[in-house]
Amino acid sequence: MTDILLFALLSLFYLAAGIMLFIKYVHIFQLNSYKPQVQRIWVRDNIGSLLIKTVWALGAVYLVRELGSLGTALSAALFALVLLLNLPKKAKKPLVYTARVKRLLFTYVLIHAIIIAAGFFARDYMAFYSLVCSFCLVGAPWLVLFANAVNQPVERAINNRYINEAKAIIRDMPNLKVIGITGSYGKTSVKLYVEKLLSVKYNVLATPENYNTTLGVVRTIRERLKPTHQVFVCEMGARNIGDIKEICELVHPGMGIITSIGPCHLESFKTIENVLKTKFELIDALPEGGTAFLNMDNSYIAEKSINVKAVGYGTAGGEYKA
Repeated sequence: MTDILLFALLSLFYLAAGIMLFIKYVHIFQLNSYKPQVQRIWVRDNIGSLLIKTVWALGAVYLVRELGSLGTALSAALFALVLLLNLPKKAKKPLVYTARVKRLLFTYVLIHAIIIAAGFFARDYMAFYSLVCSFCLVGAPWLVLFANAVNQPVERAINNRYINEAKAIIRDMPNLKVIGITGSYGKTSVKLYVEKLLSVKYNVLATPENYNTTLGVVRTIRERLKPTHQVFVCEMGARNIGDIKEICELVHPGMGIITSIGPCHLESFKTIENVLKTKFELIDALPEGGTAFLNMDNSYIAEKSINVKAVGYGTAGGEYKA
């Protein structure tokens, strides 16, 4: 009976620590637009800080092998330590528990449940069980990616359906004015100002909160955009080259605002030139007759040449000065 209780204790803290690590890593995965390659780069670049908060779990193997029942109890404490070291911190853009995240959590927990079930029927090999559990905690970033790979066929089908529905909604509103807003800083503030000002005269919809990824914009269109709306103010975020272009191909902006260019998300962009190129994907997507509104106080923006009508603003440069 004692061995069953100790197994349950160890498994409970193993699962709890695993779920805490899932929350941590899937948050980054969501910020990386669920792109595995970008997530792998993030893991590679942060591997040291990640391991220092999980490597303690490997001590469970020694404890169980050398101390028996006492070692199993101490191993549960080690797993609890991993849990505490990885408690989520307050984030500017918190994890959104979308249907995709819930599906990913189900698959991730199912993997752990299979491991626990196998361990229960092989309790005579507790040292090996603790080894598997330890490696799963240390390897949680890759386990999240594995769970995503398992779910990928379903996710691809769901995403394509949602994207096509959003495109159809936009296509059925030919008179809708779409204003795209991007920049390294100030996107959300400018979006709120534009929405407030235009709402005096027009029926305006703006992307809510930080819904600035492709799927966030898709969700906004499907759930909130109505035939009565006249203007759609679309915040566009990016962590990789092509992210803004992807959103523009969905909403087809007629006007674009770039608030700033700076060293933001360089862990994925690598260079400021890539940031500049990506943000100006918004301007490149504007149609003939479209208008770009550019912050001329920003040297990167001021030095960039474009092929559409541009209106500059700023405290020092541009047609409109604050």
